[in-house]
Amino acid sequence: MKGEKTSDVLLEKVEAIVHAAKGHGMVVFYGWAHGSDQETVSWNQEHGGDWERFLECAKAAGARMLYVNWDPFEEFQIDDALEHLEVAITEGKGPGIEQPNSMPSRREIEAYRNRVGLTAVIDLAFVHEDLVHIHQCLADWFQAFEQLTEGLDEDSDESGDSFPERVVDKALVKKWASELANHAKFGAARTVDQREFLLESIAGAEINTLPIGDILSRADSIYQFEIKPKEDERLRIEAGRLREQGLNLSAIALKLGIPKDRVSGLLSG
Repeated sequence: MKGEKTSDVLLEKVEAIVHAAKGHGMVVFYGWAHGSDQETVSWNQEHGGDWERFLECAKAAGARMLYVNWDPFEEFQIDDALEHLEVAITEGKGPGIEQPNSMPSRREIEAYRNRVGLTAVIDLAFVHEDLVHIHQCLADWFQAFEQLTEGLDEDSDESGDSFPERVVDKALVKKWASELANHAKFGAARTVDQREFLLESIAGAEINTLPIGDILSRADSIYQFEIKPKEDERLRIEAGRLREQGLNLSAIALKLGIPKDRVSGLLSG
């Protein structure tokens, strides 16, 4: 999602809605149609159709006024999501190296930064017999952002299990996780940010479309159970060979590029 901003599809839709409403003989009022003390009903787009069908319903009900309001996607929505992510990390919900599959990463959230300023939602309404009828249009990318970050809302689920499972491409995760785990620098990368940076160096621009959290979690499992035991055995043999040559622990550690205490552990194992 990086790069130049795309066209504001929903703002163009606002113009089409206003034009159509006037064509139906309705007056357009730019603002909200209801308060907290009014009864409302929401349009089911899946069953009833899009905004055009909603306007047809308004016309059939004899509505003379259509309420139209829209809101842009704002910087604070990304900042809030990142702040909630930090809270989740601090409270131990993730994402650590053992990152839950459903957790978004900082990069996945930041990828929406170039959508700031674009129209995210349109609210339409008309009043019939003291009941406010509402229809909401959401940008596809905004729906994706909400699905990505909904579990980060601190009040979204009091039970503590606030992250809904996301469907991911297992073959894609396996492919990139394997490449990442087999990278020569993966073992030295200890934090999520370091491993995410390493993944970016491998994937390039494609990283913006990848389920980063799932890949990091799977890569860690591959490394721990498949790669690290082989690496440890190789280092153990090499450390033993250097020891036989008369090198001390410090010299062996320097030669192998690993901590002294790890050399001690390899030789005593």
